Amino acid sequence: MLKGAFYFDCLPSFSHNYYMYTSINFNSLAEALKTFEDAIATPPKSDLERDGIIQRFECTFEHCWKFILTAQTPT
Repeated sequence: MLKGAFYFDCLPSFSHNYYMYTSINFNSLAEALKTFEDAIATPPKSDLERDGIIQRFECTFEHCWKFILTAQTPT
């Protein structure tokens, strides 16, 4: 159900001026939303699955936040 590498793909890097150089396209946001929807489609059977769903939510939230920041930044 959960991909092991998924969590590492969405960890923020805390480098200087992180949001200034971050860009994200709509396709990655749509993919994050789809994986989160898949995760919440059925109730979790264990604490590990629940934790994975929480991680997918956090990753989807990060993608949304980056998309908003990118969308409002003038090019």
